[in-house]
Amino acid sequence: MTFSSGSYRLPWVLFVVFCLAAAGAAYAIAVGLEPAPAPARSPIATFNATARNNFTAAVQPSALFGNATHVEGGNVTLFAPITNWINATLSTTFLTNRSASVSLHERFSVLLTTPVWSKEVYATWLNTSSPSTTGLAISAGYDANVTQLLALAASIDRQLNYTSPALTLSFMPSVTGSLTVAAVRQSVAFAPDLNFSFAAPEIVPSGLAYSSSVPVYASAPLPPPTGPRLGAALVALLAGSLGAVVGTGAWMYGERGPRVRGPTATIEPPRFPTLVETGPLAFLPRTVTMRDFPDLVRVANAVGKPILRPVDPDLGGNVFLVLDGEVAYAYEHRPLPPPPPPAVAVAAEPEGGRTSEHRGIVLSQYASTLHRHLRYEARRMLRLHLDPEVLALAQDEVRRSIDALRLGADAVAAQAIEALTELLDRAEAESSETPLEEYTAREPSAIFRSRT
Repeated sequence: MTFSSGSYRLPWVLFVVFCLAAAGAAYAIAVGLEPAPAPARSPIATFNATARNNFTAAVQPSALFGNATHVEGGNVTLFAPITNWINATLSTTFLTNRSASVSLHERFSVLLTTPVWSKEVYATWLNTSSPSTTGLAISAGYDANVTQLLALAASIDRQLNYTSPALTLSFMPSVTGSLTVAAVRQSVAFAPDLNFSFAAPEIVPSGLAYSSSVPVYASAPLPPPTGPRLGAALVALLAGSLGAVVGTGAWMYGERGPRVRGPTATIEPPRFPTLVETGPLAFLPRTVTMRDFPDLVRVANAVGKPILRPVDPDLGGNVFLVLDGEVAYAYEHRPLPPPPPPAVAVAAEPEGGRTSEHRGIVLSQYASTLHRHLRYEARRMLRLHLDPEVLALAQDEVRRSIDALRLGADAVAAQAIEALTELLDRAEAESSETPLEEYTAREPSAIFRSRT
């Protein structure tokens, strides 16, 4: 059975209706699950702290202050060369908007501070309390001798071998305590500091005014919000709508039959990266050595770069590179060491003399073997990270070997190549932390034994 154009609309209409009904029921249930907002809390009292920090400076008569000997506090700048004393008074008033039991403790201290050290020059304790009040006040003062304080700071700097870029004289009333309102206890803490910053000749005050407010809330816990009430009708509507959606969808799918799928897409395997031969590279960035060639292929596919094969006439083309920005991923194909020449040919060589033709054949093969071994050691020399001194010695042995091969001095070339091999073995053992005995215990190559 298949749907006609008219009967095909009925299941779609039912499907849409049931989906809308399920969505409406889910929304109604979600709204009912939201917790009721907590009622706003109002403070039962407010505790205010107001500080009026003032000072009077005893100064030397000068034209700046009209030959006065005292300068009253305020936002006025003093000057160290003509200031003798700073008499500071710090008064703090505490007020509540309803009667409360108040207990306050103040630690009043005077400090000299720099960016690297701090020195307390005075400290005392002050206390005040009342079982029932709406206001309290606490006051402290100190007379600072500017000349003595500057001398003390200079003495400390000399002992520390330090020159302070800034010096601060701080009057610090640290007030702590508690108040109790309607059986509610609230902790309080205030710090209305008064500071004088010494910058060259200037003395600049700060912290002349301070205010803070602490609200006190009732300690009785708030009633918990009522739990959500889910109507049975909403739950039944949601369950029925979801069941109807599933049933209608299954009906539509079963009547229409399985959907014909298109052809399966073919997944192409990753391609082998491009291999490009280049000339010798003059500069290589930071090199990362790969152990196997497939690893280098995977790196090339990952970064989308070709594999380079620099061809050096002297060293061959056994190095493969993938350049990615400032990093070069490298793999070197190391051929097997060349086989030694047949021992019979060397043993059959007459001592007294041979024909020049026979001597030329044997010497050409031997020189070719030496040349191949020299190329192998030269590539190993470039691969190792040698110290400048070791690199210079290795280069000398390479030059000596090349010159000897050109002149036909095969024995001298063999000695130079053997010295180069021992030098590189020692350097490779040191870089890999391998005991040198594992290198020196090996038998000498046949190309050296055949002519030495």
